[in-house]
Amino acid sequence: MNQPQKAAHAPARGSPRMFESTFFERLSHVSPMTPAMIFVPVIAICLAVAFLQFGASLAVGLTAFFAGVLAWTFAEYWLHRLVFHLPVRGPRTQKIYFIFHGVHHDYPWDTTRLVMPPVLSIGLGVVFYILFRAALP
Repeated sequence: MNQPQKAAHAPARGSPRMFESTFFERLSHVSPMTPAMIFVPVIAICLAVAFLQFGASLAVGLTAFFAGVLAWTFAEYWLHRLVFHLPVRGPRTQKIYFIFHGVHHDYPWDTTRLVMPPVLSIGLGVVFYILFRAALP
């Protein structure tokens, strides 16, 4: 009978220090509610502009909204698989991987590192807004 394989290491509890700089360390801790507090108002404003300024019908507005949710879901999944799970080759890529995503796997109960810090997510949000705006009518 085959025995189940044990994990290489058990997930740790707590919150590791990731940066020597206190400033960057503080920026790396984020409440899981932060993305909603930032992006829900942005989404509401975009919907209001679509309806009020551009005169979109309810059907067109809701279709565009759900198409955007679907497009973002696939884009986020693809980026997660492509960028956050790159092969680690050496200490430099190990450190980069840990900062970007490895901490999530090594310390899954660290609730302050479940989401991307606003400094990064707002910048990425702007980039993706421009990309989606260029690709979609």
